[in-house]
Order: sequence, then C-alpha cells, then structure tokens
Amino acid sequence: MKNKLNISVSKFQKTLQLSGGKVKSSFILLKAIKNLAKNKKNPENVLILSLDNICPFFLVKTKKRGKKISQAPSPIYSMDKRFAIASRWVIKNSRKHNTNFFIKNFVNELSDASINQGFSKKQQQELNKLAILNRSSL
Repeated sequence: MKNKLNISVSKFQKTLQLSGGKVKSSFILLKAIKNLAKNKKNPENVLILSLDNICPFFLVKTKKRGKKISQAPSPIYSMDKRFAIASRWVIKNSRKHNTNFFIKNFVNELSDASINQGFSKKQQQELNKLAILNRSSL
C-alpha cells in the first residue's frame, strides 16, 4: 500500500512540473491533499483508488503497412507506466474544467476518478473501446 502511494505521489509530482518547478508542483500537490482531507476523505485512499480506476491496460499504436494505416492495441505490462499515463490524464483533464483554480479542479478530478466518474474515466473507456475494435489487427 505504501509503495503504491509513493509511486502515485511521485508520478503526480513529476507530471505537475510544467517548467521544471519541483517546488511549485509539490506545493500544488500538498494543497490538493489538504483539500481532500478537508472534504473528509482519506487522501491516501483517494490517490491510490483514482489511479487504479483510471489505469489503462492497452495503448493503441498506429502502424503503416503500405498505403494502409492500421491501429493495433499493445498491452502495458509495467504498473509504473500505467500510473504515469493515468496521472497525465488526470492533470490534463483537470485543466479542462471551467473554474479558475487549478487545485480545485485537480481535487474534483481525483475525487471523480476515485468513484469511477469524470473526464479521465471517460478517456479510459474510449481507449478500451478503441482497443477492442482494433484487436483483430494484432
């Protein structure tokens, strides 16, 4: 449990770095954890559960064979790679929200992902559908 928490926190911190600002990214992550605690939710469980719910099992890669372009799903075996992709999705989709404060959007996206809702879960479901549709091209 602690290992997953350390991995998830480090992945979020690395993904939050926009221009090499590790201090700023750790500040944002700390604020988000405090906001999760204010909402009477266990931040450790929310972080781990949200990443577990969103982790993709496949990536769809485009391959060109002659003039034909096909999409082939390839499985992701590494849990670190899955967590990295899921953390990118959470941060990217939290920037899509309309409110001005990124930390609120980030907390909302994390809490939505922990209950299998939100933009990130929708993105994972679309990727799974695409992988299922193109599985014959393996």
